[in-house]
Amino acid sequence: MKIKMQFVYKLFLILILVLLLTMGTVSFLWYAPSKEMTVSAVLNTTKTVLQEKVLNLQMILGDADYVSHVISRNNRLVDRYIGSKWDESYLQKQAETRLNEYIDNIYVSKQYVLSIYLSNGIGDRIGRGSSIDDGRFIELLQTKYTKLQDENAVVLPYGKHEDSRELMIVREVHYYENDIGYSVVSIPYHIVQENFDGVFPEHTMLAVYNTYGDVLYRNRKHEQDLGDATPVCEQEPGSSIVNISGEKWLVVRNNIDELGILAEARIPLNDILINVTQTFHNIFFTLLAAVCILGAIMYILARWLGKNITTLSEAMGRFSSGDMDTVVTIRSNDEFSVLGNSFNEMTQNIRQLLETVRQKEKEKVELQIKSLQGQINLHFLFNTLNTIKNLCYIQRVTNVEKLVNALMELLHISMDNSSEWVTLETEINYISQYLEIYQYKSLDDIMCYIDMEDEVKQCLVLKFMVQPIVENSIIHGLEGQKGKGIIHISAQKKGTDLEIVVKDNGNGFDVSKRNTLNSIGLNNIEERIHIHFGKGYGLKVESVEGVSTTVSIHIPYLCTEKSNTSTEEEQEEKA
Repeated sequence: MKIKMQFVYKLFLILILVLLLTMGTVSFLWYAPSKEMTVSAVLNTTKTVLQEKVLNLQMILGDADYVSHVISRNNRLVDRYIGSKWDESYLQKQAETRLNEYIDNIYVSKQYVLSIYLSNGIGDRIGRGSSIDDGRFIELLQTKYTKLQDENAVVLPYGKHEDSRELMIVREVHYYENDIGYSVVSIPYHIVQENFDGVFPEHTMLAVYNTYGDVLYRNRKHEQDLGDATPVCEQEPGSSIVNISGEKWLVVRNNIDELGILAEARIPLNDILINVTQTFHNIFFTLLAAVCILGAIMYILARWLGKNITTLSEAMGRFSSGDMDTVVTIRSNDEFSVLGNSFNEMTQNIRQLLETVRQKEKEKVELQIKSLQGQINLHFLFNTLNTIKNLCYIQRVTNVEKLVNALMELLHISMDNSSEWVTLETEINYISQYLEIYQYKSLDDIMCYIDMEDEVKQCLVLKFMVQPIVENSIIHGLEGQKGKGIIHISAQKKGTDLEIVVKDNGNGFDVSKRNTLNSIGLNNIEERIHIHFGKGYGLKVESVEGVSTTVSIHIPYLCTEKSNTSTEEEQEEKA
């Protein structure tokens, strides 16, 4: 019961964590892009609308600025009245009349112009439209505004009440680089107000400033200047997010460089994101409710799955305690039923394996006894041959002594099981002992020639790798052959490999029928080479019937130190 409840709670906890993580990830992946897209959409829309309205304002002010420029730059009519005056009153009166007619024509033709006003600042003035207090205006210019620049006009607000307010374009009047006064061209405030009102989202604060920071237009919601805001993240030229009294606002600005005017729209981010936030809350609580429902379903499912887990766990416990006849029964058409059947098959296989192991252990003990008897017999034979060798030496039977000595050398190598590796020189000596014994046993005239450099004598080869090939040459190629039999053994280093060639002048055979011949020795050698060095190495057999047979052995070149190390590692792995 304890195991079952632990599994249920762990599975339930994991599933709940997965659901919560999924819910959080989905919410975040939706909310972050939605927030960014909403802010970006409002930003682009505000920039587009503000740019359009600023262009409209530029057209209105530009028309008035054109009038200001025409009457204020090198205009002889203006100069004759307020600059280079006539000494005669009659001529001065005519100059005034002509200037009035000129101003009247401009005033009537420009529908946006509310008034045109010219003055030299010493009492002489002329104009049309609304009246301006010249003295108070001059005082305003001198106290609040710096000297007007030569080529640029300044847009100034005039009037305190909204119904009588104006926007004035003020410019110095020049006649061929002489400052002769100033001009004022004004337009009604309501034109600017109509241009901006009702086109921006609710709660938008909108304002238009001149070069000196005076507010030319402000909607009623715009109560703070730009200086009260601290930028926190500049998004792109003309837009930013500013922090005002702990609240973030989206600010978009646009300029009229010719007149030094800045239009600014501010929208609170909370108003922009209120719909996104509300939607996010709805989604979050919906997902939370879904998680609770799914959690309850998962808990019931986990308890149901825990029953099958408990059955398997208890069966495994009985089996591990030594009850080898344990059988589990799970009645369900799912993976747990498959696990139960697999468990039953596993226990049955283990029982059969244990029985097989007991039988193998019994056979192993019998083979060890037989092997011990064989070693005793082999040592007894070796000691007996040594006794015969000593008797031959005492009785001076040299031929028999040489034969027994060669046989003892063969037995000595065969009995040495310390390593599977020998030097090539040792392998060749073993072949020489074998050939010497064979000469006593057979009447065939066989000569063996060895051709190898000193550097390859100490390289390591597999024990009995060359001898079976020589034996095959004698038995299948040279035995019973008329004439002298010749075996030529050569070895040379080729790059990082060693090539050993055994060639005879025997009967030869059809290489395509190699498998039908007695080639067990060759096959064994090639298999051993593949096991130790891989398929890239092995034997190559070439034979011409009635002429010769050549067997080439291709293995890696291993120096004595490297090979000894490899041999010791293999022995440790085998141990």
